Amino acid sequence: MVTNSSAPSVGPAPLDRRIDGNVDPSTGAIDQPGSLLVTGDIVDLMRIRCRGSLTVHGVIGAADVLVGGDVESRGGIVGHDKGLCRAAGNVTVHYLQRVFLEAGGNVSVDTEVRSCHVVCGGKLVNAHGHIRGGDVTAVGGIYCKDLGGPSGVATIAAAGNGPALQTLAARAEGELRAYRDKARRVAHLCTRFLHDQKILNAAERERATELMFKSYELEKAMRKMLAMIRSRYEAAVLAANAEILVLEAVYPGVIVRFPGLEASINDAMRGPLKIAPRPGNQHCIVVTEKAGACIVLKTRVVIHDPLNDLTPLTA
Repeated sequence: MVTNSSAPSVGPAPLDRRIDGNVDPSTGAIDQPGSLLVTGDIVDLMRIRCRGSLTVHGVIGAADVLVGGDVESRGGIVGHDKGLCRAAGNVTVHYLQRVFLEAGGNVSVDTEVRSCHVVCGGKLVNAHGHIRGGDVTAVGGIYCKDLGGPSGVATIAAAGNGPALQTLAARAEGELRAYRDKARRVAHLCTRFLHDQKILNAAERERATELMFKSYELEKAMRKMLAMIRSRYEAAVLAANAEILVLEAVYPGVIVRFPGLEASINDAMRGPLKIAPRPGNQHCIVVTEKAGACIVLKTRVVIHDPLNDLTPLTA
């Protein structure tokens, strides 16, 4: 059963920053050591690197966003099939449209998830809207109002996928390691400068020392964040929930997936209902209606991991 509990947040690093207005070509790409608040939008084609949490009062467009903590977008995310948003923590948005989204924790949506590729290490909750088109994978289970659409739009919903979570963990670890290696290179460069102090003026020596200490602080923060992410993913693997709860309707065109199993929905079904593997039967997916009646779906045994189709992402 999907609950209302939330995954723990990755705490923000120091050096918080506020941007009044949009992140656009006038601000340039953002590389923020701590948390970031944007009072406007993040426009298309912008690049955001934020090691704390990100809060956006407007809309995140088709941008490249990598966040070490939680993401909140009050206006939603519109990716135009190009936007990438990756967060180590929870993601809370008004809506999702045509975006590639990865979250280490939960994904909470107010209205719709439309034609997206979503992978989250926690649960995906959209209690007041629909998941229509694209594919969603939630290790902690899926909870939505409608799944698919009356027109039969192809929609894939996968829950309880432990291997998918491990893939996300490996990716997050690799990205954070890249930041750590960068900090070490900076520290090495500063050390070389300090060895040649005779050719540096006073301002240059002061700057080299400042950069060296900043690199040490960055490495320490990255090590702490990496340990938190490892712990969070390990806990989520143990808490994987192979269950999809639908309040109102599931439509034809939907494929439901669980570890090693999948089934197609050929006829519309009214909710509330639960879709899950049958307990004690490893080769059977059942739909349990509110009154307790069970519908056995024609189930296929598969070894396909939905995350094998991920496109490579760079930090």
